[in-house]
Amino acid sequence: MKLLVKTFLGKFDIYDENHACVGKIKKKMRHAAILEVTDSKGHSLSTVRKCEDSMVINTEWNENEVAFLCYRTDAEGKRIQESLIRPPMAEKAELSTELGFFVILQKLDRSFEISLDGRNIARVTHMLSRTKEIRTCSSNIHVPIKWLEILFACCWHMLHDDDVYMV
Repeated sequence: MKLLVKTFLGKFDIYDENHACVGKIKKKMRHAAILEVTDSKGHSLSTVRKCEDSMVINTEWNENEVAFLCYRTDAEGKRIQESLIRPPMAEKAELSTELGFFVILQKLDRSFEISLDGRNIARVTHMLSRTKEIRTCSSNIHVPIKWLEILFACCWHMLHDDDVYMV
């Protein structure tokens, strides 16, 4: 299955292979600290809030899920910062849910690989273009579209975790 995520001002529309809208994500705060995930009719499914080293996911069916961010570290356990002004890139997020244990890996080319209980389930690409792509990898593992939307919101937060804001 392939989902296309089209970027508009402050929101994302998610389309399936038949070009039917299956969901929307919109920014709830000015700097996108909170993303609201909705179905195609606008009914709220969850919010994904970026915190210091984690993301808090509030869903309509469960109170709080927390995705913890992992960064590259040296032998002493200190984060590796490759630039003096740019913060380190979040390389991995880990999220335990009722579906299982999700791991999101961010690659240097800013694509993402998502696994569930150690099995690859999706790849998110073209994150820096106007139209992003979510492509599921395995046909024998079914992940509901609402969870793919939530995982995309997590990818978005990971992508922008190392942004530098100039004032």
